Amino acid sequence: MSKLSVYRDEHGTYKEAFDCGAIYSSQCDELEPEFVDAGRTLYLGDIKSIIGTVLEAAGRDDLVVGSVIHEVFWTLDELITHFNKINEWPDVNYPEKVVELAKIECKNDEVSYDLYKRRYTNAVDQLTNELPLGVKQQVIALAVDHGYNEQSDDIFITDASCSIY
Repeated sequence: MSKLSVYRDEHGTYKEAFDCGAIYSSQCDELEPEFVDAGRTLYLGDIKSIIGTVLEAAGRDDLVVGSVIHEVFWTLDELITHFNKINEWPDVNYPEKVVELAKIECKNDEVSYDLYKRRYTNAVDQLTNELPLGVKQQVIALAVDHGYNEQSDDIFITDASCSIY
């Protein structure tokens, strides 16, 4: 499902590199383990260390290495951090999840668009709260098409504050 991918950081993001056709994807086995434990986390750390050593020896500090999981790019550091924090493979399909949240927040026909945007922004912020910054930015970029308000300063609202009179 997810192989190792590499792109030059001059492209900015994985998506920009992909759009330019500038992605190298490994031909090796997939990274996704059947389960995550301390041994798997060490294994991924070893992979990162080996790749770092090879890149350093080649004088290449301009490459970003990671894996695409459900259309979202995770650097090796982000995967390792996620493993250590949550102890599971990141299996949420974020492109589908942002659409699902949009449908949930849009269910009330009486809700104004401004209220929908605040509720949707709040739901996406809660979804991405624990994600590594790079992954969070990609998920938010997906959510913008569905009404996510990037200018909000962490608006956290409750169902009680969404009552319509």
